[in-house]
Amino acid sequence: MALHRRIIFSKVLIANKTEIEKNEIEIKTYETLNKIAIAEKKIKQFEIIFENQLNEFVLDLAEVNEHYESYLEIAKKHQVADIELKHLLYNANWKSINDNIDEKIIFYKQMAVGIQVYK
Repeated sequence: MALHRRIIFSKVLIANKTEIEKNEIEIKTYETLNKIAIAEKKIKQFEIIFENQLNEFVLDLAEVNEHYESYLEIAKKHQVADIELKHLLYNANWKSINDNIDEKIIFYKQMAVGIQVYK
């Protein structure tokens, strides 16, 4: 908004300005419009990234809600024979996994990879 106001304020009393001042105002206006365009492009890119991440999170959350318990049972069942599953379960920070959905999703994905051969 400040950049838009800069353009508006630069046009105030433009009729009383010299040609050199008018030229500087045009240059400042051009530079300001470029800054606005760049900022709007970055905002749009961030919105797209956020939307993609949100969609991925929603899909991951649905999958975790549907399969987490059964995958955990499979992992526990096969941890004796599978050293990677044993390390995954042993090194898990269960409080963090239970308190933080992002951690739970990460753990779930690691567990899903580890139990692929048992499903």
